[in-house]
Amino acid sequence: WNKKLNSTKMSIDFSQQKNTKKSILQMNSSENLFQNPYSNVLQILDLDSEKYSLQFNLKNNFSFATIDFRSGYSYKNENAKLSEFFTSESEVKNLKTHDFLNEIIIKKGVGSFDLSGTLRSHFLNFNQIEKNYFEKNLQVQYKLKSKASMVFSLEYANRYQSPDFLDLFYNRNYNPTLSYNQNLSL
Repeated sequence: WNKKLNSTKMSIDFSQQKNTKKSILQMNSSENLFQNPYSNVLQILDLDSEKYSLQFNLKNNFSFATIDFRSGYSYKNENAKLSEFFTSESEVKNLKTHDFLNEIIIKKGVGSFDLSGTLRSHFLNFNQIEKNYFEKNLQVQYKLKSKASMVFSLEYANRYQSPDFLDLFYNRNYNPTLSYNQNLSL
């Protein structure tokens, strides 16, 4: 849904996404590599995910700057089942992610320079574990006035990347609070 009132644009967006993925790993060996009495391994990984999101966007063109505001919520449910055929072992993991997002973007053009700044607040809930974080971005662009189009840009970005579901599934270094721990020795 979109609506324009004078210098203000409003929109509400809804999206739905469903994914299903299956991976099969089959290996044979003449040696005992798989730590089981069999000379082969057959693993099947089934992944199912559903994602729903709802966002509200508001854009204002003021005389001093353009200001965008975005607020939204997304819910993602991921299920994985890893099963080993010969040993009949299986492991199931679920990840439910709730993401509440608030973002403000300010843009201003001054001569040949374009300045923009973004502040984004996230409140995440991974399987009942809460994470709050801010993302900050500042960008300065200079557009060279010549026959050839050239743009020089300098950007500062501070972002948090939440772990991918497969990282959480396979990597034993993530603890239940989604922080990453790894001990190394020389």
